[in-house]
Amino acid sequence: MEGKILFGSKMCKYNVWDFEDVGQSLHKTAGFIFLSFLLAFALFVSAYGQKIDKAAAIKPKRESLSHEFIEAFNTGTFEALHQFIDTHYDPEFMRGYAGDSEGTAARMLDLYRLYGTLRFHSVQNDFSPPIYWMQGVDTKGWLGLQWRENSSGLFGHTVWRTRPPTAASSPAVSPEELRKQLSRYLMRTSAKGNFSGVVLVAKNGKVLFEGAYGEAERGRRRNRLNTRFNIGSVTKMLVGTAVLRLVENGLIKLEDPIGKYIREYPQPAAQRVTIKHLLTHTSGIEFDDFPGFVEARREAETIENILKVQLRYANQAKIDQPGFRPTNEFDYSNDNLELLGVILQRASGKLWEDTVREQVLIPAGMKNTTFAMFRERRDVAIGYTAFKGDTDTYSPGPRSDAAPLLLKRASPSGQMYSTTRDLHSFLRAILDHRLLSAEMTKQMFSFQADAGELKPLRLQSAYGYTIQISTGYGVTTKGHGGVVPGYSAQVQWYPDLGYEVVVLSNFGDTAAHIAASYIENLITDL
Repeated sequence: MEGKILFGSKMCKYNVWDFEDVGQSLHKTAGFIFLSFLLAFALFVSAYGQKIDKAAAIKPKRESLSHEFIEAFNTGTFEALHQFIDTHYDPEFMRGYAGDSEGTAARMLDLYRLYGTLRFHSVQNDFSPPIYWMQGVDTKGWLGLQWRENSSGLFGHTVWRTRPPTAASSPAVSPEELRKQLSRYLMRTSAKGNFSGVVLVAKNGKVLFEGAYGEAERGRRRNRLNTRFNIGSVTKMLVGTAVLRLVENGLIKLEDPIGKYIREYPQPAAQRVTIKHLLTHTSGIEFDDFPGFVEARREAETIENILKVQLRYANQAKIDQPGFRPTNEFDYSNDNLELLGVILQRASGKLWEDTVREQVLIPAGMKNTTFAMFRERRDVAIGYTAFKGDTDTYSPGPRSDAAPLLLKRASPSGQMYSTTRDLHSFLRAILDHRLLSAEMTKQMFSFQADAGELKPLRLQSAYGYTIQISTGYGVTTKGHGGVVPGYSAQVQWYPDLGYEVVVLSNFGDTAAHIAASYIENLITDL
């Protein structure tokens, strides 16, 4: 099962967003991405687990363990979770992955803040090991746990954040009932501290529900309908649209090699990788795993300086080797979008931000979307995170301002600031063909790359041109998600139903995903 699977909004190998070691994923979020509501990701999968002889693994009393976990989890206390970790987890795993049991307990405590009290739901035995499904009593968010162990104790577990096949179905509600149930849900979850943000639901362009909940700044300001949030990798849709606008204007072509615009890029990548490869994450270019790259990338504030960082690591990424070729397989990478930013800049002769503004923001009527957080932050929601000083360790204390962990200015891969109304305006401008022709819009929202399938969970994911496409239980969504420290975002279109959903949150990493999942249950027959 270990592999790159994108369900919904990943795109950040960190959160919600896919199926990989989160330690590595969190580094990905330095450039920033994320997921949508059908999403699965590995939370505590250790390298040790991959080395253990499966024949020697002990079959645990997992159901009993799950109930014990729920009991500790539902206390909402660091002490109870710490004791659970100390009792059950392999000390070697703690040293190799989380550093110690305190760090892992703090991570679990952050899940409690997002999901609230859990109740046991069911066991799915067609996975190995089985998935033990639980659901938030108030948030209705789903968690599935796969316990993994050796003779010394648990060496980790995998967390799934998607609807289980055994979940009961219910008919879609009317618009009136949607407003009532969603309002009650958001008031309840925000009062309990599980959600803070702004929500918009529309159908065929007509807004059915808008609501702002929680605090934009703790103890000082409430969220409002026009509050700006960091949208993480939702930025990618805006940049991808600007690229496609230049294609339709004849300035660039999808099949152009990137070397046509980035002449200093090393061969053979410069000649073999095309703009289409970058739009679909099939280029095979990826730098995030190399020591020092993320730190150097974070310090490079302009797109041209980001390019220089890539060039310094070209040999390690082997993109200058004679045998390098695009993989033509989906592999989500922020580096693709950074290169698209360079191409936007050079093809248009303007800063990439100005090109996105002229080609997308202005014609879509997005008057409150920016590329940086204003210094005074009066109309910006402050993101609150449990990360402690970096994106590798969690703090058991109160969440803190995430600003030190964020970019000062957005990059083409993420971290623009926007509102629910602006993002809905963008979605409608796309769907109404005011930004792109009908044919180009169709291509943008159509299957371009296979992003994975999990038949036991009835989930299938694909990627268009910077568009995430997810199908689960017969329901298809298209759009993008985003996650950065302190913020999460979901922008989803249901093409078969006509619904448009935008959720922005400044509380942790998956609050928007959980709320969007609840909305999906209201508007579909799931």
